[in-house]
Amino acid sequence: MLANVLLLVFLALMAYIGAVVLGFYSALLELLIVVIAAALAMALWEPITVNFLLDPLEGYAWGLGLLLPFLILAGVLSALASQLVTRKITMLAMVDHIGGGLCGLMAGILSAGVIVIGLGFLPLSSHFGGLEPYRLNSQGRLEPGSSRLWLPVDRLAAGYLEKVSAGAFATQTSLGLYRPDLDEQAVLFRMRPSDKSPFVVTPKQVRTPAHLETNLPLANLDPKIIGTLGPDAVNPEFKIVVVETTWHDSDSALDPDQVLRVNTPQIRLVSWLAGSIRGQLHAPVAAVVNGVAPTGQKIRKFVPLNTAAAGVEERDRDPLIGWVFVIPQKRESKFLTVRFLRFDLPPATLVDAAKMAKAIGEIPGAKPEDPAPPAAASSSTSSSGRPAATENQEPGAMVTITGKLPVTIPPGQTGSLELRAGKLYAGEHTVQVAGTTSTTPAAVGGGVDELAPSENGLWVRVQVSWRGAESLFGQVRQAAMMFSPLVIRTEKSRENIEPVGYVLVSPTGQVRVKIDPERPMRAAQQLPLTSLRDGEHLYVYYLIPRGEKLRALQLGDRTLMEFAVDVEPAP
Repeated sequence: MLANVLLLVFLALMAYIGAVVLGFYSALLELLIVVIAAALAMALWEPITVNFLLDPLEGYAWGLGLLLPFLILAGVLSALASQLVTRKITMLAMVDHIGGGLCGLMAGILSAGVIVIGLGFLPLSSHFGGLEPYRLNSQGRLEPGSSRLWLPVDRLAAGYLEKVSAGAFATQTSLGLYRPDLDEQAVLFRMRPSDKSPFVVTPKQVRTPAHLETNLPLANLDPKIIGTLGPDAVNPEFKIVVVETTWHDSDSALDPDQVLRVNTPQIRLVSWLAGSIRGQLHAPVAAVVNGVAPTGQKIRKFVPLNTAAAGVEERDRDPLIGWVFVIPQKRESKFLTVRFLRFDLPPATLVDAAKMAKAIGEIPGAKPEDPAPPAAASSSTSSSGRPAATENQEPGAMVTITGKLPVTIPPGQTGSLELRAGKLYAGEHTVQVAGTTSTTPAAVGGGVDELAPSENGLWVRVQVSWRGAESLFGQVRQAAMMFSPLVIRTEKSRENIEPVGYVLVSPTGQVRVKIDPERPMRAAQQLPLTSLRDGEHLYVYYLIPRGEKLRALQLGDRTLMEFAVDVEPAP
């Protein structure tokens, strides 16, 4: 609302200045100055940002790389015009008022459009100024937001500058071909995997060593993979494109916990169509990362990206990540944008179906001879901490009413964790606990081994192992970056309880803790499900009101596991 009001006031002011103060001739001159300044700023945007601003300014580079040249050029050109054009041409009052007002309004729309686009590439909230042009729905898909500009000046400015760059200001690198749909990209730029994820990468951090293409359909692909590629995966007029990227060791590309997280909005393929003056953006439908099969064999793992919030997590240094796209055969893949940085693609290598199937990878799963994992656990627990799981079987997850930590954090190693009466209340910290395994807690006297009691309910812990995650989540696990939360469904209040923290324990003794009872985790991407490795155990904590009946573990609306757990009532 505030942004719309400010925009209307600015446009009214520009129209008034053009009609009353400047008149038609001077307002027309100011309009030409704005057009030239905007076109030059767009032309200089990428060279200035990539060569001078990305390293020192990081997340502010793209926004300031557009706004500063535009404002400086507009000011300089306006000053030069006032010095060179000293005589004011007077016209009929009606011409001055109507023509000047229209020129002032158009200059205001173009100026406001460039400024809104530039602000969109600053590290601001995805709904700054009360605006939310696009949002992620409950399935994690991108859709028009509830609060947009009443007059879409960003879209009007981007469309006009695309035409200008292909016409009067035509170059070999027209804006429409190299940077299509700038208004949409400005919104995608701010949609990061988490609030602490970087906004940008530099040219030194990413390489595109391979660019593979094969016409569809592919008969030898796993049907599960075909089903995740979308309806065009069986259309003979489309092709599948795989662009492999190598990510080189650099802290500025990683999250603060030294994990590389990249989600779908940060990756786009730009394709060209012969004779067209506009490129087209394509979102990836899948990613391919290094993984481990249940047998322990290293494989290339297929990760469906079926929502706008889906993505990948990589802890390895210098990982190789492939991005899978499905595009029309008549279009030519030209660029890959990674966090808005444009990378020229090498010429496409046409490969046969067998090589493409190998490049796409596989979905890890149990071997046919393996017994099927239990679909549900159906026993109750009490506050004693007995897990809700069937006997003699390894469940996908074990549900326990307990606030106990899986390991004891030694004294002096609690770091920034907030303690209350010697028990863990909140905080985020990684600690190395000597002698700890993922199933055998370390016994350290005087350490922290329990969560602080809460007046909001009892602690419930869900334990997930790597093998349990593979069997329980299956393909859903690969979409665990979805916007949907991992919730416990209750029977009494019919509410879905979101987690408030987790503890990740590795066989090497590294323990990662993240707990905050006041800030529930509203997206599965906040849990390290996609990066869970063999031998690691993830403990997810929930605060459940007393007297509740717990009935299922869900990812969004999808039930993963059913159980019957009664939480004891208040004394």
